Amino acid sequence: MSGSAFLHRFIGVSVALVIAMAPRSASSAEETKQPLPPPPLAYTKADQPSWLPRVLNRLVKKKGWILEDHRLFRQGGKPTFLALIWNTRRLSGHGHMELYKVRVISQRNVRLNFVRGYTQTSLSIEEPSGHDIGGDGVPFLALRYASHGSSSRGYGVRVYRLVRNSVDVTPDWAGHAKRMLALDGGKSLALIVHDTRWSGYFNVCAACGPFFDIVMTWTPKGFRPACRSHPGYYEKLMEHLRKKWAAWEEKMRKRPTKRHPREIFHDFLETEIIEAFSLLQMGRIEEGQARYVAALEKARGRGAGGWGISEKFFEYWLFIVEKDFGPAVAAASAHPGLSCPLMAYKYSGSPTGPMELIDLFRYKPEYRP
Repeated sequence: MSGSAFLHRFIGVSVALVIAMAPRSASSAEETKQPLPPPPLAYTKADQPSWLPRVLNRLVKKKGWILEDHRLFRQGGKPTFLALIWNTRRLSGHGHMELYKVRVISQRNVRLNFVRGYTQTSLSIEEPSGHDIGGDGVPFLALRYASHGSSSRGYGVRVYRLVRNSVDVTPDWAGHAKRMLALDGGKSLALIVHDTRWSGYFNVCAACGPFFDIVMTWTPKGFRPACRSHPGYYEKLMEHLRKKWAAWEEKMRKRPTKRHPREIFHDFLETEIIEAFSLLQMGRIEEGQARYVAALEKARGRGAGGWGISEKFFEYWLFIVEKDFGPAVAAASAHPGLSCPLMAYKYSGSPTGPMELIDLFRYKPEYRP
């Protein structure tokens, strides 16, 4: 390991061990879910087929599990797929999704063919399921999962297009799919994907960012980046960050709490970079460049003493921030026409990821005396 990488890890670990007294900066705005109309490509309780309760009861008796939720999908007015969410009842129980292809021969003769399963600590069917996301009459299943662990990778969404025996269309190539949202006043559905290349950069924790959001929408070729087409999403994100920091500053003014200056310095850098990168994703390249440069100038202008940190710590972090974030700004600036300009940067953003950092503290059998 190089001396720089070791120092990065050591400083990150020392900061993470300090108890934070202020809210962490976020990479995703707390979107208010916009209610959607009943899904046209899925049955509701009001119009479900008469055979469905009977089939569900048989499955419950056969498995001995708790049926948490179900969704029967349709295409061309006929049932096509049945998604089931189970809880296994055990103390260490987990959620299990089963997806069946449905063939209705008669009301008394319904055939189910198992095509796919998925297991996680807890699972749920997201609201966009059963909506015509692609505009071609083919239903989608959006499956939200949660591990209940500390890693951000244990929380997200898988998206399936219900054709043939179902196709997993989650764009793992772009990052970590987090959730589906109704944007633009409910006019369009988008998948929010986290660019996790800088995760765990400022603090050692599996859920720490910064994460940079990619807005993706469905096309005939699958989910594709569409950041510049949805500037409102990033404007809400930046507004959320500003309000969060203003509330924290007001709280500190009224009742100061002990918090390590290093954490405050890190939070400032992380928040400013998220805003700068959000502007870049929106296609507002010059504003994003200016915001990034201004953040570093503001940090330097205050100086190590102004932040209450050592000169060595101060200079080190400004150096590696410029080294690890600057090339991404340059790449986005060189490709302003991309749907999501930050995707022009093809390299890893952080010298160490969260899992590598956590691995340092894991017990390894080979270390046994």
